[in-house]
Amino acid sequence: MGEQVQELRALVAIMLRPMARLLQIAGISCKDQNEEFRIASVLVAQLSLPKGVGAKNVSLISARTGLTRRDVRKILGILAGVGGKRKSSARRGGHRGQRVIDAWCYYSRFRDEYGNPKILKISGRRGSFAELCRLYGGEQHPMILKDLLNVKAVRALPDDRLELLRRDYAEINLSKAGLAALFEQLAEHFETVVHNLTHPEARDQLLCRRVVNFRVDAEKAKLLMNDATDGVNSRFDHFRDQFGDPYYSAPQDSTETKHVSLTAYLTVKEGSSLELGELPPPDGAK
Repeated sequence: MGEQVQELRALVAIMLRPMARLLQIAGISCKDQNEEFRIASVLVAQLSLPKGVGAKNVSLISARTGLTRRDVRKILGILAGVGGKRKSSARRGGHRGQRVIDAWCYYSRFRDEYGNPKILKISGRRGSFAELCRLYGGEQHPMILKDLLNVKAVRALPDDRLELLRRDYAEINLSKAGLAALFEQLAEHFETVVHNLTHPEARDQLLCRRVVNFRVDAEKAKLLMNDATDGVNSRFDHFRDQFGDPYYSAPQDSTETKHVSLTAYLTVKEGSSLELGELPPPDGAK
């Protein structure tokens, strides 16, 4: 593997940490997210195929993504709405805690006469939380119990009993609109950075500026943040008016349009970030 590719992998690992944090909070497993990444890889490969090559050229998509031809055919079927669903089984794959909650809510053995999740005995054989984990969790019940208690998805009751408090592993206090805006901004940021990396000429670059101090005095950080926020907000009032000016908007029936956005954000975290010279060596490197 080339040195540049190894370096890129190390940098991607840094970028993935906050994403992994959000996914774990939401109860989304690596298996589930890996499927979405495979689908995204096939979509990107389709967009980059040479002229005259069909979008369903399995061999070329396989070569570009590293996926097997079988996997490519399966994903193409999912994208076409044939032969597969983008939904995890309650028995295999997926987040273990969420799988246990899904089974608790779905299977009659663990529901009462009204169809609601029963209050279960934690230990025991038939109809217990231990059996639920053994059948659908793929893990010993003490570990899953500890995890579900930690995220407050269940509540321990007297006499070795357990009550389910909600039907989702994690309670994220973000609206659907808020989550959509979050990932739209992330996608726009990555698209801009990748565009600039692949178009090195200054005339082809999109606006993407960054200023950073890795060692800000803790007592002065708030002052710096306030100054930066006030400065950006004053400029954004102007940009908001300009972007909303009808002069720049296309007619309703126009098909020749561009999506243009300008985003600014201020980040602050404890300690200094990893700089390029401090990156850990790739797996297998000495």
